[in-house]
Amino acid sequence: MVLAVSACGHKSEGIFAPTRFDWSGGSGRVSISCEKVTVSGGEAVAEITFSSPNYEYVRVEDEKIFGDHTDKTSTFSVPVELDTDMELVGCTTAMSKPHEISYTIYISIDDKYSSGEADEASSDLREKVKDSRISENANADLTAPDIAGLSYKYSMKLDYAKCFAVHYYINESDINGVSGNTYRLISVLDGRKYLIVPEGCAVPDDLSKEITVLKQPITHVYLAATSAMSLFDVLDETSLIRYTGTDISGWDIEAPREAIESGKMTFAGKYSAPDYEMLIDGGCDLAIESTMILHSPETKEQLEKVGIPVFIDWSSYESSALGRTEWVKLYGALAGHESEAETFFKNEVLRSGIAEGFEKTGKTVAFFYFNSRGLAVIRNSDDYIPKMIRDGGGEYVFDGLKERVDGISADISMEEFYQAAVDADYIIYNGNIDSTVETVEDLVAKNELLSGFKAVKDANVYMVDGKFYQSTDTVSEFARDVHIMLSGESGEMRFLKKMN
Repeated sequence: MVLAVSACGHKSEGIFAPTRFDWSGGSGRVSISCEKVTVSGGEAVAEITFSSPNYEYVRVEDEKIFGDHTDKTSTFSVPVELDTDMELVGCTTAMSKPHEISYTIYISIDDKYSSGEADEASSDLREKVKDSRISENANADLTAPDIAGLSYKYSMKLDYAKCFAVHYYINESDINGVSGNTYRLISVLDGRKYLIVPEGCAVPDDLSKEITVLKQPITHVYLAATSAMSLFDVLDETSLIRYTGTDISGWDIEAPREAIESGKMTFAGKYSAPDYEMLIDGGCDLAIESTMILHSPETKEQLEKVGIPVFIDWSSYESSALGRTEWVKLYGALAGHESEAETFFKNEVLRSGIAEGFEKTGKTVAFFYFNSRGLAVIRNSDDYIPKMIRDGGGEYVFDGLKERVDGISADISMEEFYQAAVDADYIIYNGNIDSTVETVEDLVAKNELLSGFKAVKDANVYMVDGKFYQSTDTVSEFARDVHIMLSGESGEMRFLKKMN
């Protein structure tokens, strides 16, 4: 998932007290406050506090954020958009079972009231990566660099991924390429490079300071990038993940839940507040972070200061589902299991059916959810989910609203939603985001107009399984699910289920 947030219109960087903070939603028993907003690199992060200790996490789109708690409050560092209404989902454990509640927040600041300079380390790399993906020079940052003392051999073949490359080198004193002496260099489109040094081999002299050294064996990883967990799982290497930045309640897939329950994996604090002492004492040799770490540059700096190298996972910036899954090859290189990763990926391409393609049906599909204000939230037409709807043989009904969706997703008015979706052949409700909907009756209760929609009348209403966003390994099989849904062919769906 990509969190595209902006401090548009605010040129100053620093720490600000909001000049306006409004919120709505919930039962009214819990209040929300915001005391501080940090603006850096064109992005804003707000300190959001709930007047209850029972809020386990908050969610912006499909990204869960864990926070800090006192006996009376729950506080979270949330990437926000300024000067606009924004949906924030909070998960409370005060009821018989965890329950997500939707809120709408509005934050405004005044540049004149900065209380200090923010750390400039979290520069706006996101735009660089986005631009690089579509540029004719997209591979400029991914080419194999010259490394003194090493000879370049070849680069990993990639079919879909655009945001990384893996290059292979051998020591010049070992030009015959003796097994075990192969160096791997990972290049990422944010400009960062990581050299994987084989066990027992020396780090090249005069290595560029821009290259981060990762020494094998890597056996004690702190994983704060949830999207990578399933990729380690298919490589049968979750044992390398000794520490996680997501507690057991934040996992929807089984492998990390089982590992935490058995004690093989330990929650070591969220991405922005890891337990440094635990990581140091436990011999942590690598932190794998999502792009959320760019909102907390001081954390990255502190991890590196105590000797823990940091790798940032940009898989959520891949423009296709198979591009995201192909990151399994990167982690295969990290773990020394390239052949296993290659085999898995080839099989996953076949399972998805995307490469061969499914017959176009001409049937239309509406993929959305309703936010706390009752507005439909739709995905950008260029997003990987609408692409998979088209790959599965369907047509995305919101293609005509592409100009309305500036980022990954956006809410639209009920009039726009009705006009686009009333005659859609199928509805897929994003229950992964709005967990309050389980039946068609629940959905229609959100807005009575839905009772007149073609898909509802024809009983063609589906929802997305809760594991969808953490299943990077199999996410592309959503396209096959769509094909089965549209064609009526027999077959088990991985992520879709029909709503009754």
